[in-house]
Amino acid sequence: MSEELDEKRKVAKRKLIQFLENKEKINEDELVPLLASVNPIDYDLIRKRISEKLEIRIKTLDSEIEKFRAEQLIKEVKPKIVEELEPWNEHVDGQQIANHIKKMILDRIILDEELATAITLWIIYTYLFDNFFISPLLTITSPEKRCGKTRVLTIIGSLVNRVISSSNISPASIYRAIEEYKPTLVIDEGDTFLTGSTSEVTGIINSGYTKSNAYVIRNVSSGNDYLPTKFSTWAPKAIAYIDSKKLPSTIEDRSIEIPLRRKKIGETVLPLEKDFQNLMKDNRRKLKRWSNENEEVLKVNIKVPEGLNDRQADNWQPLLAIADCLGSDWKRLAEKSCLHIASLADQEEPSESILLLSDINVIFEKAGFPKFLWTKNIIRELEKIEEHPWDDMFLSARKLAQMLKTFGIKSSQIREGATNKRGYYLHEFKETFERYIPPK
Repeated sequence: MSEELDEKRKVAKRKLIQFLENKEKINEDELVPLLASVNPIDYDLIRKRISEKLEIRIKTLDSEIEKFRAEQLIKEVKPKIVEELEPWNEHVDGQQIANHIKKMILDRIILDEELATAITLWIIYTYLFDNFFISPLLTITSPEKRCGKTRVLTIIGSLVNRVISSSNISPASIYRAIEEYKPTLVIDEGDTFLTGSTSEVTGIINSGYTKSNAYVIRNVSSGNDYLPTKFSTWAPKAIAYIDSKKLPSTIEDRSIEIPLRRKKIGETVLPLEKDFQNLMKDNRRKLKRWSNENEEVLKVNIKVPEGLNDRQADNWQPLLAIADCLGSDWKRLAEKSCLHIASLADQEEPSESILLLSDINVIFEKAGFPKFLWTKNIIRELEKIEEHPWDDMFLSARKLAQMLKTFGIKSSQIREGATNKRGYYLHEFKETFERYIPPK
């Protein structure tokens, strides 16, 4: 224990004893800090007398002291958790710094140029995210281990604004860290704790997508009671994940996904410097300077290229706005990048429900779009489709009805001549086909 701390505790103890003996007045603002400052043993000895004098319960007093100590601890460690960065001391050419970052990425990662463009724009976005109303996730995915995810996250974490990096994170840590530090969260091994669209972590991450709804409500202890408290979830987030097929669909939908691949024999990249974080400090300062000078220019809606669905367009709106501000070359690169990444997403397998709709649409088409089809005929044709799951799942009429009920499609009792059995009318599907199956 330092002499300074020891002396501080003695002074606090002396004042509190004089307060109890009515020899000194202590106002409400001073009392809690003094109690929190004394030696823990001394606090235990006087807490009962203080609570009786103030006519408050010991439990309430303990809670206030614990809360104050936690706040002080946060203040002490805060500079160690997030970087308080000074902007670069002179004008920064945005296109020049963006080109530099993109080249550094391509030199160190086996990656398509379009993907490096997206990562670069997202890095810049972390300095400007509060100017937008959508916060797209950046998901780094790979089919297997050793494809460079951790390396990519290290590069990203060394360049983004106010980074907090972690290989795992609890639900409470997410919203408390965001509320307190306004960081960029860079999270590795998402596949180990994002277990599905219903997990609490997934729900919290999803809540931070739109600025107006980027909050969670949690009960927080206040004395002898709990009060509903609002916590922000509005922050840029990058998450690495093995096997994109297992990525929760709700997160996938809110993401700009960067698929990685393992490098081939003969492919080489520059080594990642051991002190890369510190080496990138000047670049972070330059990004902060450029962002400070250009944030007002970004408060405009940018027309996105045709070919993106509504969610993809929302995800890319902030990055396209930044590219537009960087200049015509980057605007062109960004449009090429978003279309390339959208095409990769379109190549992914659809959900089971969408696959079912698509297959039924094909069955109706092959039959010449009749007025209706019998249920048994639909099931028989579905089971003939190779590499689709219908035969393996032993699809029944009841199971088919349950799956189609999600879209508001119901079977009917249909009579044709002497035959009277259940089937599906084409008109039940028409609107659903138009909404959920992309045109050929």
